[in-house]
Amino acid sequence: MVAKAASKANLTTVLLASWICPGAGHLLLGQRFRAALNCVAVGGLFWLGLALHAYFVFPNTPGETFALFKFLGALASGGHYFVAYILQLGTGDLDVFRAALTNEIGNTCLYTAGILNVLVLVDAWDLHSGRKK
Repeated sequence: MVAKAASKANLTTVLLASWICPGAGHLLLGQRFRAALNCVAVGGLFWLGLALHAYFVFPNTPGETFALFKFLGALASGGHYFVAYILQLGTGDLDVFRAALTNEIGNTCLYTAGILNVLVLVDAWDLHSGRKK
């Protein structure tokens, strides 16, 4: 069943869908359980991070070390990042976010969600190519 679904879905479509909505690529490939698990894991970590006062860092943020890597880590979360940015969550006065006691844990959850989504993309790629079942 996976081979039939993989032959119908375009690799670019699978990867783009999986980046925008974690687990959507697995859903296109017929892996419903993995899709649900990935969506809950990445989304849960991302929104937990924001609930713990994580903040978005942009490449030109003054006073932030590794700002580009932090930006890419948050951006790797895909659609969650854009929804949170549109809702103005994780943006604003950085001094207020840095004063929160839980912001480091929140940032760790936020960046871990992005890295986990990259692993979800790699897993979808492996499923599409037939290297994994």
